[in-house]
Amino acid sequence: MYGEMDPLSGEWTTGVFAAMWAKYNNRANAYNTWIIADGPVDAIWIEDLNTVLDDNKILTLANGDRIPMTPNVKIMFEVETLVNASPATVSRAGIIYVSETDLDWTPYMEGWVKKQSSSLQSILRGLFTKYLGASNPVDPGHCMDWMNRNVSVVMQCSRVGLVAGLCDLFKGLTEGKGAIDISVDTEKRLEKLFLYCLCWSVGGLLEQEMRIKFDGYLRTLDKNGSMPKCNANETIYEYYVSVETGTWALWKPPVWVYPAGVEKLDFSNLLVPTMDSTRALFICTHLHKQRKAICMVGGEGTAKTSTALMFFRQLDANEMLVKRVNFSSATSPFMCQSSIEVELEKRGGRNFGPPGGKAMTIFMDDLSMPEVNTWGDQPTLEMVRLIVEYGGFCFLDKDKRGDFKICEDLQYMAAMQHPGGGKNDIPNRLKRNFFIFNMVLPSITSINDIYGQMLAGRFPAKSIPAETAAVVNNLTSATIMLWRTMKDKMLPTPAKFHYIFNLRELSRVFLSLIHISEPT
Repeated sequence: MYGEMDPLSGEWTTGVFAAMWAKYNNRANAYNTWIIADGPVDAIWIEDLNTVLDDNKILTLANGDRIPMTPNVKIMFEVETLVNASPATVSRAGIIYVSETDLDWTPYMEGWVKKQSSSLQSILRGLFTKYLGASNPVDPGHCMDWMNRNVSVVMQCSRVGLVAGLCDLFKGLTEGKGAIDISVDTEKRLEKLFLYCLCWSVGGLLEQEMRIKFDGYLRTLDKNGSMPKCNANETIYEYYVSVETGTWALWKPPVWVYPAGVEKLDFSNLLVPTMDSTRALFICTHLHKQRKAICMVGGEGTAKTSTALMFFRQLDANEMLVKRVNFSSATSPFMCQSSIEVELEKRGGRNFGPPGGKAMTIFMDDLSMPEVNTWGDQPTLEMVRLIVEYGGFCFLDKDKRGDFKICEDLQYMAAMQHPGGGKNDIPNRLKRNFFIFNMVLPSITSINDIYGQMLAGRFPAKSIPAETAAVVNNLTSATIMLWRTMKDKMLPTPAKFHYIFNLRELSRVFLSLIHISEPT
């Protein structure tokens, strides 16, 4: 940040902040410069600025350089919390606290509504009031209040971020490719679309049991019969608004066909669509076309990565490239920047982009894995936020250090596990840049369909004896019953922490069955 001295050669390398400080603290500049330090405060880098923040206003570097702060430069810190700031830091800066309840989500909603067609504005305001209420410093709105009291989410997100996600998804469903025609039967279609978007944004971080509660709550607010008429064990989450008819339709995954003439499947690269992956693909499609960042959250074996890979298969390779970055506890900010930087080529000036004038989607898998440092921050994810939010990062080349490199035509997708139980969360300020929704475990029916189709394709009834065919038909349900029993009865303990039976364990059983030769 400030620079470092090589212990062997004694050579000094100027840091990014020091290079910026030297460049902009120039009395000859005919303009004022605001330096915004946007990110978490820890007890080291902010303490090194004490001589800048006090009356001296001089940055002192380890090589002995002293760079004074000129009158045409202002500095501002934008932080989420001051929990790691010392009294010396706090006393040197003017502190302005902005509470999330000061504005909350209503001003954002109002600003978005005013950008819509004048004929739709009153309808949209009425829908927000009906299903979400209105926020003020003491009341977040009846829907948010009900959720805080009655359901638990897999990950906490800001209310403004949830409503922003609702608005983005609604825009994707009503504009652009694959949009639903709202010029016909406008009010009814808008209400159905609003309910769909509300479920997958505000209610998008609920598990299956909580989704049933949320579905019941929305039905108490729906006086027009706009909610879908569900069968037993179904909720609004199993339905979508059809593009052709503008009415509710049940999600049905495309039928997977066993590859003809293949005895041994490449099981590790097999992507079988389920209802969960199909509806996730639908959401991703309508957000991706708007260049919005998407994050899928889910437990082990909920097909987050598989869903992303299925989505990338749909993209036109002549227009969109894909770069996959796997995060781990060892991933550093420099590694994160380098993995993206290596894919870009110069387009002119400080602008860089994917080769061939194409666009690129960066898929960040296991986003929450980078290590949390001593002060509770994740520097690697702050680098991710810089890239996603500001569209670039600083040059690290010696001759350009401190200048901002603009990365064009990049889009972002991410996947992560549920925080808690030893797994990290991600910074709140990063969450607001993503549309986040939860991936639940497939239902028993879906699991039965997936593996049942595999076994039926591997052992066709016509080519095996009748008694063997009867066994094959019962294998799927018997294995699932055993898996559910193990999952319910053999719970992890401190001594047996590896007793975690997810869908990966189930898939290993069927992998072995598919590789059995017919004589055996």
